[in-house]
Amino acid sequence: MYVDVILDNSVESGGTISTNAGAVDIGSRASGLYFLGTIDEVRIWNDVRTQDEIVNYMNRTIENPADEANLVAYYKFDETAGGTDINRFELFLANTTNVTEQSSEFGITLFPNPVVDVLNILSNSDITMNIQILDMTGKTLYNFVSNQSKTGLNISSLKTGLYLVKIKSSKGEIITKIIKE
Repeated sequence: MYVDVILDNSVESGGTISTNAGAVDIGSRASGLYFLGTIDEVRIWNDVRTQDEIVNYMNRTIENPADEANLVAYYKFDETAGGTDINRFELFLANTTNVTEQSSEFGITLFPNPVVDVLNILSNSDITMNIQILDMTGKTLYNFVSNQSKTGLNISSLKTGLYLVKIKSSKGEIITKIIKE
């Protein structure tokens, strides 16, 4: 691990990043220990980064993560949509075919992500959900209302790209991003 471009610690590890419905904790451990500080963004690469690569990539946003070789996950924590914080969800996962977005706070799950035709939205209870699909400028493209615990939205007419899904219910509001293939 590098801290301010200086190698602080090194541990060999192997395996793959899980794409199941489990939560990804950044800045905390399951034991309840939390990082005391500020995290601007997190990048996960599937190769060993050199000190030069770290210096060249630090302090800049990656404009098109899909074009970056070996970038597996990219989490930005500086985004809002219409004044609503959307940082609790991931922006980008490369080389995945079925990622589940889950908000345990509201008991709502979205899958698959990326999506081709039908976006599934599950709620852990029968509540009225007002669902909006927005483009990245915040323009509303679709409005749906669901009173069921499972809703399938046919979004096949959307162009390939990145979209926001805004869900309002009696439990609150969440906004997450989806990739339409």
